[in-house]
Amino acid sequence: MAWPVRQPPNLGLSHPCPTFNESALPHIVVLAGKLAVEPEFRNFESGARLARLLVTVRSENPTVRTDVVPVTLWDPDGKLADLERGDSVCVTGTLQRRFWTDGSGKRSRVEVIAHQVVQPDLAPV
Repeated sequence: MAWPVRQPPNLGLSHPCPTFNESALPHIVVLAGKLAVEPEFRNFESGARLARLLVTVRSENPTVRTDVVPVTLWDPDGKLADLERGDSVCVTGTLQRRFWTDGSGKRSRVEVIAHQVVQPDLAPV
């Protein structure tokens, strides 16, 4: 069985891999989904603020499934606090894998570090 071929999104590049220098290409993630839970906020002594979101995304190819993707947004706008579980959001950012060790041993997690979170048809939050 052949997998369906999808065209990559137009990211403004004249060619998807102009020189195939992987480190020079932007690592861009675009998600459109719904919030699985209300955003979680943290304030740090440095004054930095953090918002954590869980965004559910649904895929139908090659099979129907729903994934929950963790998203981190640093220094979020106050409008983000108005979001509720089930609200639609579009997220753009980069992919990052974090590593740590706890009582269970070495662990890792892949998350999206958001550059922008917007609600469809509304201004960025």
